[in-house]
Amino acid sequence: MVDPLQSELHTKALTLQKNATPAEAHSLLGDPDKTDEITNESGVWERWTFEQDIAPIYREMVTEMVEVPFVDPVNGQESIILEPRAGHQRIDRQETIILTFHNNLLVNLTRSVEAEPAFAP
Repeated sequence: MVDPLQSELHTKALTLQKNATPAEAHSLLGDPDKTDEITNESGVWERWTFEQDIAPIYREMVTEMVEVPFVDPVNGQESIILEPRAGHQRIDRQETIILTFHNNLLVNLTRSVEAEPAFAP
């Protein structure tokens, strides 16, 4: 079953095996958005960063409380009550996947998703 919150890029990245080569990662994921290289006493470390917008999430939530006239069905007394009004919230999401290679072998894969809520018009 496909996870609707998981992107196609993440699904492909998860198929990479530890010790995959940069060529194997490139053939599966394409060009990274950004690359960084660090050389130290333990060798060459290369980090590939992929960033993309992924499908937003929508949820319904109370956006305001409105005063509404109310008549008590038992005693007929009139009053004002607060009634919730629902609105839709759109949550835009940005996914970042980072592949870390050491001596031309994949040693780590991380994924993060930033979410920014906004109210839909």
